[in-house]
This record gives sequence, structure tokens and C-alpha cells, in this order.
Amino acid sequence: MAKKKKNTEQQEIDAMREQLLAVKDQLQQRRRRVFRGLLGLLAAALIALALLSSPLFKAPPSPQELFQQHFKAYAWNPPSSDESASTKSLFQYYELGDYQSAAKAFTAYHQAQPQDSFSFLAEASTSLALGQYDLATQQLQGLLSHAEPSVVEASRWYLALALLGKEEVEAARKQLLLLTSNPRAEYHDQAGQLLSDLEK
Repeated sequence: MAKKKKNTEQQEIDAMREQLLAVKDQLQQRRRRVFRGLLGLLAAALIALALLSSPLFKAPPSPQELFQQHFKAYAWNPPSSDESASTKSLFQYYELGDYQSAAKAFTAYHQAQPQDSFSFLAEASTSLALGQYDLATQQLQGLLSHAEPSVVEASRWYLALALLGKEEVEAARKQLLLLTSNPRAEYHDQAGQLLSDLEK
């Protein structure tokens, strides 16, 4: 009888061991499924991140961003015949990027040199550097209406930038198209690149 009882106990122990092994096996299977699911989610997240960071999904640059990318102050040199201290100071302010001081000094300079169209273009460039897009637009439109031909193309380029600064994209595009219509225009290539950037 004792042997029978021992066999029964052993059978119960074996049955419990089998149940525990079955539970352990089920837990391992669940763990594997959860792990595979997490791997799948991680792979999907990585793919989504890669797609979102691709150029296809990037938001197009804003007009302000395009202005910042393409603006470079006009390369101005005062007439060599003007050796006055005020002109030298103005040029120094302009060259060093002290556009606040340059903007103030341009007023006096224009009284002394009213025929220097290039300085009016530099003044408009100064206004752009200061973020004064409305003022720059007025200055450049004035230059376009009565400037000498050598200043017209540069004035048109900076006017397009001023219009972008004001977020008047279609008006800026018109100015750029005028520049790209002449393959020999000084700003032809820059205008073409900016037009291309506007299409993105």
C-alpha cells in the first residue's frame, strides 16, 4: 500500500511538473509573440521615421527661409573720387555689417552724392538686412523706375528678395522670371535657383 501511495504521489508530482512545464512553455510562447510584436512596431517606427525625414516629406521652405538662404548684401563700393570721412565711415559700417549705422549714414551720403544709383541699391540692401521689407520694396521700386540700366538687374533681384520677405511669393516670382528670361542677366543663375526652390 505504501508503494502504491508513493506511486500515486509520484504521479501527482509528475502531473504537476508537466502542468508547470506547460505553463512555462505558454509563457515563453507569449513572451516570443510580444517580443516579435515589439520588434514589428520598432521596425515600423524606424521605417516611418526614415520616410518622414526624407526630402519627399519635408515641408517646403517658407518665403522667409528662402529669403535667408538667398540674401547676401549687395557688394557696394563708393566712387573712388569721394574721399570724405563720412563716406569712409559709411562704407566701413556697410562692410562690417553694422546696418543700423549704415542706414543712418546713407541719408547724408545721398545728399552729397545724389547721382550714385549704386549707393541707393546698397541702402535698399541695408533695409533688407534689417528686415525692413516694406521700406526696401519702396526703395527698389523707385530705383527700377528711374535707375541706370546697370542697376536694374540687381534692383530686380533684391526686389524679388524683399517681396519674399513680405511673403508676396507671386510678385517675387514675376521679378525672378524677368531675370531668368535674359540668359545674360547678372542674376540669371541665382534667380533660376530661387525659382526652383520656390517650386519645392
